[in-house]
Amino acid sequence: MWLDDLFPGEWKFSMAVVPIFLLCIAPTEASYEFPAYRIYQYDYQSADVTDREAFGSSVAQVSFEGRAPDAKQITRKNVVMNLLDITSKQSFNSLLEKNPGSVLIILPDFMRTEDFRNVTKETLDQIAEAERALLDFPVTQIPIYFSYETAELKQIQEELKDLSDMSGASAVLYAGSAVLHQFSVTQKQPEVLKAQLDAIESRLDGISGSPTILVTTKMDAFASSFALARGANSAASGLGVTLEIARSLSMLFIDDSTRPQYK
Repeated sequence: MWLDDLFPGEWKFSMAVVPIFLLCIAPTEASYEFPAYRIYQYDYQSADVTDREAFGSSVAQVSFEGRAPDAKQITRKNVVMNLLDITSKQSFNSLLEKNPGSVLIILPDFMRTEDFRNVTKETLDQIAEAERALLDFPVTQIPIYFSYETAELKQIQEELKDLSDMSGASAVLYAGSAVLHQFSVTQKQPEVLKAQLDAIESRLDGISGSPTILVTTKMDAFASSFALARGANSAASGLGVTLEIARSLSMLFIDDSTRPQYK
């Protein structure tokens, strides 16, 4: 019996002391606020109005106790994990299948900027693989958030890891002194905006009867969380690239001698 190993001799007498020990611990409360970005939520509808798919997280509110991803019990808990812990779509789906209450994904601090010159290619490949996994799963009612790494969040992760490493005996013995973290998002569920489709069309006419090349782009940002989009996926930069392509091609279409055999 594990009690005999933990308390050799008169363990019943030892256990009688535990409640008194717990009651002597002065409870303390502290709070730490940090910005978090919810994962995308959108519906995809094809030309066939009956063909509609939902993606992302459809729930925003969070009020769960924190746990490390390797904890034995994460059901109805807020799992705090690093982005680089997501090694594949399967690994992330297996986490969601355990029914966590919510997920907080910590982004590496260097991702605050777009300067990745000091980041190894292996790390960049890991980030790309993690985002592919996050962009490719069906709609879920599990709230999923992102936040940048900070000293406070690193400490919280270490304390959650220590909590998950406790055995059954240790969990009982140190129940009164264990550090617990409650995560909450108090904002209201955002309203679903009505879709408003705007189309801007321009064309360069080639020779009559020539084949047509269609160049399209989206005007919105696209990423696991739209507010965190970087590079060509942010700030409608795709539209700017398309306009630059149109400007360059228009110089060829002005003169008949350089006009391409396409529209």
